[in-house]
Amino acid sequence: VNPEGKLSICVFSNKPEDLYDLRQHSFSEGWEFFLSRIVDRRISRTTRCTRCHIKALCGMCPALAQLEEGDREEPVDFMCHVAHLRARFLDFEIPPHGDCPYCPGGEHFDCLCSETEELKNRDSSKKTLHRIKS
Repeated sequence: VNPEGKLSICVFSNKPEDLYDLRQHSFSEGWEFFLSRIVDRRISRTTRCTRCHIKALCGMCPALAQLEEGDREEPVDFMCHVAHLRARFLDFEIPPHGDCPYCPGGEHFDCLCSETEELKNRDSSKKTLHRIKS
């Protein structure tokens, strides 16, 4: 609930149609009906996110996409970048999921590989220091 008395699914969700005015309606009605209608929304088009198998490593949400890209279904580049870094760092397989700049052949793939190696080297150094101190 924001300072104006409007209920939303998320603090980032600020579109008028995503806000429920508690000054005009009851909290229980907003909680039971309004928010469930927002949660039940379906995607309207296919993006690289809809076929992505590493979504659990991302933090993407419709409200964040709306804020960053002006469209609740548009992929947010930095979230995609972070998800791919996490997956590569953890040695997860990343099945192809569309035109993705962080997958093999994508414009940022080589940079992603370098960043992953740098992170793994830092992690390895920390583990070595921890063993020496122990």
